[in-house]
Amino acid sequence: NRRNDNISLSEELQHALQQLQDQEQNNMNQYNHIRNFLAALSQPLPLTFRIRQHKDEMRRSQKEAFKQILYEKYDHLIRPVSYDPDQRIYQAVPNSNLCKATLGKVSPQLKSLILDGTSTGLIARQEMGSIMPVIALSRGKYISYGSKVLDMCSSPGSKTLQALEIIASNIDHQNSNDRDEGYDHIFNDAKKRR
Repeated sequence: NRRNDNISLSEELQHALQQLQDQEQNNMNQYNHIRNFLAALSQPLPLTFRIRQHKDEMRRSQKEAFKQILYEKYDHLIRPVSYDPDQRIYQAVPNSNLCKATLGKVSPQLKSLILDGTSTGLIARQEMGSIMPVIALSRGKYISYGSKVLDMCSSPGSKTLQALEIIASNIDHQNSNDRDEGYDHIFNDAKKRR
């Protein structure tokens, strides 16, 4: 009888131990979504930029030439996003491992092209999370030519610039004497050098 009690006790302990192990595994699985989320946040963002809006003909031809170079030489690395009908937003191709940090290693020529495009004002290096709010506002007809915008989160200012491009999109800068007529730009920055 005592032996049966020992076996029974041993089985109960094993069962309790198994329950604890199962519970521990369930607790670990319970937080997998958080681990996966944190792992995703730690990945570098894919390289993204947008071709800026320009009204004048010279810029339009430069834009088309830039797009042609991207298509002919770098289509395996970067392409227009499928949901932009204007094909002005470009993002690294999945599995290309192309991000800001790896651009010079993966393709020094593409890096040079992007730096040239940025320095001449043809393109704007901007993350997708910064591009999409302005596009959503524009496509939803919340901002358009002549709108007033108060950007409460404008550091470093890429969304503000993108919004200004939309707001001033009908101004013919080459043939207009009133380039800034009707437009007030107010900037408030804690750093005087900017």
